[in-house]
Amino acid sequence: MPIEIIVNEALVSQHAMAAQTSPMLGVNPKLYRHFAIGTIAIAVIVAVFSSGETQDAIAKNQQQIAIKKADEAKFGKTRLVDNRDDRVKQSIESGGFGAEPSAPMIIDSPGNSGGDAMATDIGPPKMPVIIEPNQAMMAKMNADERKAYLKALEDDAKKRAAKGPYVPTKAQLAALDEASAARAGPPSTD
Repeated sequence: MPIEIIVNEALVSQHAMAAQTSPMLGVNPKLYRHFAIGTIAIAVIVAVFSSGETQDAIAKNQQQIAIKKADEAKFGKTRLVDNRDDRVKQSIESGGFGAEPSAPMIIDSPGNSGGDAMATDIGPPKMPVIIEPNQAMMAKMNADERKAYLKALEDDAKKRAAKGPYVPTKAQLAALDEASAARAGPPSTD
């Protein structure tokens, strides 16, 4: 016995023509449309702003090249000029740095020098004396006290500058070496 299925055609046609209420992919189709519009808008904006800069840069570069060619045609090729004074030129021509010395430069003692070398006593370089005023102390002073304090600091800086840089004695250096060795501990054999 065959099975008969009874179908109400009115309900089927209504169901087939009805709009889908939920998207098939889980994303609303309006979002795809908004994304496409946004992407196109960004691409157009980038194209509008970037196209002019490149053309301007190329035009500027071509203009500079044209000016340079016109200057070369008018004034000739650019030459290098030696603006040093005569002493520098003579020292370079007579040997200067890198030239063969006339005699060996052996310096054994301050009185014994050979060749063109001259023994000199090279000390530490002169450094400016910098003394910073105490800002907290100056804030508590009145104008006259502040002026006197700054004058005293300036006089002290001049005295220190006149003395020259501080150079420790050999005994002081030896004491510093010993103290450093004591802090470092015994030598290790790694």
